[in-house]
Amino acid sequence: MDILGSKILIIFIILDAWIAHCHPRSIDQEECRQFSTPRQTQAMPLLPDIFPFRLKTDLCTRSNPLIVGGTTAEPGEFPHMAALGYQSDDGEIEWLCGGSLISSRFVITAAHCVKSRRGAPQWVQMGMVRLQNTTEYNRRVEATWVYSDYDPPAVYNDIALLKLEQTLVPMLNIRPICLSVPEDLITPDSKVFATGWGRTGYGLDSSQTLLKVPLKMVDDEKCKTYYSADRFLPDGISDRQFCAGPYDNDSQDTCQGDSGGPVQVTSRDNECIQFLVGITSFGKYCGSGTPGVYMKIAPFLPWIRNIVWPTEPIWPSR
Repeated sequence: MDILGSKILIIFIILDAWIAHCHPRSIDQEECRQFSTPRQTQAMPLLPDIFPFRLKTDLCTRSNPLIVGGTTAEPGEFPHMAALGYQSDDGEIEWLCGGSLISSRFVITAAHCVKSRRGAPQWVQMGMVRLQNTTEYNRRVEATWVYSDYDPPAVYNDIALLKLEQTLVPMLNIRPICLSVPEDLITPDSKVFATGWGRTGYGLDSSQTLLKVPLKMVDDEKCKTYYSADRFLPDGISDRQFCAGPYDNDSQDTCQGDSGGPVQVTSRDNECIQFLVGITSFGKYCGSGTPGVYMKIAPFLPWIRNIVWPTEPIWPSR
């Protein structure tokens, strides 16, 4: 290599180091990148005299472009989706809330799913589209964290974390969702997807199969007109919340049982990467055309990171 080439190489090394120092990836961003990177597999051909070759295998199921007014999710389409289970005195487990896997040990959900009349969830079921009754798919909850400023019956700061007893091994149908959403993916009228096993309509039964529904982000000022005088929001919609309503049909909505579940968008550059935009919090009559209220993730990222990837640990609620 000549002197000019050596100097150019040194400049690039210095530039890379400067970028890494000034714009480092957060731990959650690095995990997101790792879990979304295609795996390479050595393949042996069946025909003779052909060299082995490497295949790229995506760690995701391709989402089909497309709850109340929803459609059935494909296996592996939302590998971060979690069902939260509450065990009754007779030993039966009822799956009453949703959540999202954000690391190999942590699930994020709504605070009202933890501070509920049934107490905190004891179980999490991962990797399934249809809820299973057998315990082999269940993971026990070890500890919970509820955001300190959550003060029911008001639904501000409606966010909580669950730590699992066991570390989950990422696979095709179990993988964390990414937290740091690129700004260009979230604008007024953006199309997002909500997922859950909640009721399929007001007064109807919950779904045993995971459903997905497209929603449209609603402008903050318009959102405030729907919830200007609500007992759950005495101060109106806060800057930590957002509204999302029907995308192209008034029946599209979340409902009871979808609480704590994700509102997500897919990366434009990599269909294997999904970003968590918000958490299902509450709404009015399901499928009435009125937008629901969701908690933003971005304002809570410092709190989440301090618990999931701690430098100074925050002790659990229990």
